[in-house]
Amino acid sequence: IVQRPTALAIDSWRDNIIITCPGSGRIIVLDRKFKVVRKIRHQEMIAPQGVAFLQEHDEIYVTDKWKHCIFVFNHKGELVYRMCNKGYGESELCSPEGIAFHPERSVLYIADTGNNRIQILEKDGTYLDSIGPKNKSTKNTVKFRKTSSSVSQLNQPTDVAVTITRVVVADSGHHKVKIFNHDGQILQSIGGIGTAKGLFRSPEVLKIDNKGYIIVGDAGNGRVQIFSPEGKFLRILGVKKTQGYKFAWISGLLVTNNYDILVSDSKNNFVHLF
Repeated sequence: IVQRPTALAIDSWRDNIIITCPGSGRIIVLDRKFKVVRKIRHQEMIAPQGVAFLQEHDEIYVTDKWKHCIFVFNHKGELVYRMCNKGYGESELCSPEGIAFHPERSVLYIADTGNNRIQILEKDGTYLDSIGPKNKSTKNTVKFRKTSSSVSQLNQPTDVAVTITRVVVADSGHHKVKIFNHDGQILQSIGGIGTAKGLFRSPEVLKIDNKGYIIVGDAGNGRVQIFSPEGKFLRILGVKKTQGYKFAWISGLLVTNNYDILVSDSKNNFVHLF
């Protein structure tokens, strides 16, 4: 059913699971028995990557990594509109991946991976702000927040999760998870490159559950790591090989209201439930 399954999201109106599959250029919608409800495809969409569901408007937002844009579909799979284009300026994207909405507002956060930043947009694509470094390629086009510390800089951020008080970023190129407030100030940096507990090799995806726990898809180490809301390491799921499966590349995470954890593996073409 799934070819290179990547991001996961919940249709909160129907309790369906939404999966992006860049291997087939499709979005697959499953019910809770993992039966296919709908396959969404559009002739212009090449590599659907990140996905987020906007409950207020009953819409599915999907980043396309190779089209450098965002497609918006209704729950029936019909295209509502497409927004953003390739570039380095405001509301422009370069190889975007993860995407998330603010929990209380229709404000969109995009891991603008190729531009080393998180862009913050209105739901229609209107630019609001960015979290990320100022560099030569963007200094004349993007108004970044002022920051005095390189610890806040991002290198190939691949995913973002948002709470009322925090913006949590998978800073994959630095092998860290970074936590910002909504003023763009760095609050905490977790991890660093390595294989020990609490360290990462290319943390690809992350989610925050309803209690504030941070769940990280540590793709290069083939495992999921769980941290407390304060950033303390707690436990590991899926170390190398468990019950006959082995994660090759963790490409998506989803935490349900029942605290089940779904993990997609784009290289093994499966979604596993913990």
